[in-house]
Amino acid sequence: MNDSEQKAIEPVISWRTREYPHEAKNSDWYWSVAVISIAVAVSSVFFSNVIFAILILIAGFALILHASRPPKKIDVLLFEEGIVIDKYFYPFSVLESFSLADYEWPTRVLLKSEKLFSPLIVIEINTDEVDELEVKKFLLEKIPEELDLHESIFQKIIEQIGF
Repeated sequence: MNDSEQKAIEPVISWRTREYPHEAKNSDWYWSVAVISIAVAVSSVFFSNVIFAILILIAGFALILHASRPPKKIDVLLFEEGIVIDKYFYPFSVLESFSLADYEWPTRVLLKSEKLFSPLIVIEINTDEVDELEVKKFLLEKIPEELDLHESIFQKIIEQIGF
């Protein structure tokens, strides 16, 4: 493999970041989820909906398991053809626009995708490893910037609750 082929497969910009924002939860949080799940399940049984009660208990258990798991570190690689986030490749042809959410810490890149099930991809920028302006400059060459692109209100509420 010659030098030009080697450079073609190296990322232009790369950094490591958390898979998702994570806050340590105290025992009160876990007890709250358990009590609410059990209360909803008991109410469902009272209204003769046993299947829904089972579903609520399983969902509560899964929520507790997920909340106790710390996020793994993932690689974000920006290539000339697209972006690799962990092991998923997003070509620039499926990305409509981007925005830098630098109004909060940590700075995040919001990528608007034309995919149905992942219309907004949120990536934290690890400013210890890469400059956010360098990321913005690179993305401006590939896709348009959309200044009014924001995370959904549901996502903000979930983060405030501590998920």
